[in-house]
Amino acid sequence: MTKFEDQYYINRYDTDSIKWDLAKKQYPFTNLLPMGIADMDFALPKEIIEPLKAEFSKHTFGYRFLKEDYLEVFKKWYFNHRSVQLNDEMISFHDGAMATMSTFLDLLLQENDGVINFEPVYPRFKEAINNLKLTYYPISLEYRNRTFNIDFNKVEKNYCKQ
Repeated sequence: MTKFEDQYYINRYDTDSIKWDLAKKQYPFTNLLPMGIADMDFALPKEIIEPLKAEFSKHTFGYRFLKEDYLEVFKKWYFNHRSVQLNDEMISFHDGAMATMSTFLDLLLQENDGVINFEPVYPRFKEAINNLKLTYYPISLEYRNRTFNIDFNKVEKNYCKQ
């Protein structure tokens, strides 16, 4: 293990973790590294924990409005990291990855349109596609040499129009 892992790593097996414990039940691989859920598998540093404790001590939980300077801070960060200048109209916020994915699929596709998705997959992706009455086309990732791989020839042959 690295110094970071020694200091911060948390074993999430048998903690009722959807990411780890459900994957263990669903897939036969003993060395599976589930990547579908962005769970934190390491302890957060004190620089994050302390401000959270301060918020928790207020005993108010729920959704909040973004502070007025949030858009400016976000645009500045985006420009500094991506060299792209955003304006307010280019930014839309959603309350989660699934809501965002569902919104985009609903806006871009029509009932019975197809969506290709690689498996193994986070189960909620498949549910979102089915709930929108879209056609789900699974493509199994190939597992070789401890790595999942995409057979692009198979994808092209089965799903791309010539």
